[in-house]
Amino acid sequence: MNAKPNRSASLLLAAAFALLASGLAAAALPAPHQVVEKATRDVLDRIVKDRPKFKADPDHLYVIVEENLVPYVDFDRIAKRVMAKHYKAASEEQRVKFRNAFKKSLIRAYGSALANYNDQKFVVMPAGKGDVEPDRASVNMEVTMKDGSVYRINYAMFLADNGSWKLENLVLEGVNLGMTYRNNFAEMYQQYGGDIDKVIANWSSRVEAEKKKSG
Repeated sequence: MNAKPNRSASLLLAAAFALLASGLAAAALPAPHQVVEKATRDVLDRIVKDRPKFKADPDHLYVIVEENLVPYVDFDRIAKRVMAKHYKAASEEQRVKFRNAFKKSLIRAYGSALANYNDQKFVVMPAGKGDVEPDRASVNMEVTMKDGSVYRINYAMFLADNGSWKLENLVLEGVNLGMTYRNNFAEMYQQYGGDIDKVIANWSSRVEAEKKKSG
């Protein structure tokens, strides 16, 4: 169980992408670590550049996430795992609809959390023994908050068929987000009597409610 303040949960969700450069030269980092650093630089540059825009229109944060972070995430892979055993029972249309609902809910969560960024310190940790395999990688980082508290975040990366490294899961302070979303889907499936369409229709509101509860 995470004993750190819940008020930081939303920011940490965004921090899972919005890291500051660690000071290590990109060339010295393994490929998946370089991907994380590039995503960092891209999104932070956009936040600085577009701050007047999202101050006037908060929805512009979602545009930043869509354009700068989404390319590094395999939403099809994650959504399939979230649906778990219910994926096979779903029609292709339902699979696509859930994938889109899932993607939209995360974009909104990340975008809203990025609005709270305030010079926290983010450090990508050097790769340890066994962290990087030919088609899998574990990228760790530490986040130091203003009050000095430290959070640890782990990225689970995989090498896609097109040769690019993509995110497939996150673990924040020991909380496995992929498993959390999978449990949410299973609970909603039971709640709505196995009606996948109702799960999809209510997914975003469920994620928003969970975010408010933890944030």
